[in-house]
Amino acid sequence: SCPLFWTEYEGHCYRYFPINKTWAEADLYCAEFSIGIRSAKLASIHSWEENVFVYDLVNSRVPGIPTDIWTGLNDLRQVG
Repeated sequence: SCPLFWTEYEGHCYRYFPINKTWAEADLYCAEFSIGIRSAKLASIHSWEENVFVYDLVNSRVPGIPTDIWTGLNDLRQVG
């Protein structure tokens, strides 16, 4: 089961934080919620169903879906 204020989906716990941060700051902030062997990370979406779940979770907290939401997806590599 998930901690208070978190929502379970397919054996994983999710939570939306309406806090403005860079991707790196959001990644570190999320890691602060790790408990024991359960590591907290930005969500990595692996299926359409999971995408719908995350969309619905965020929309239930912030109707209209903000355009600036970080997930585990990143592009840290620089061209050159």
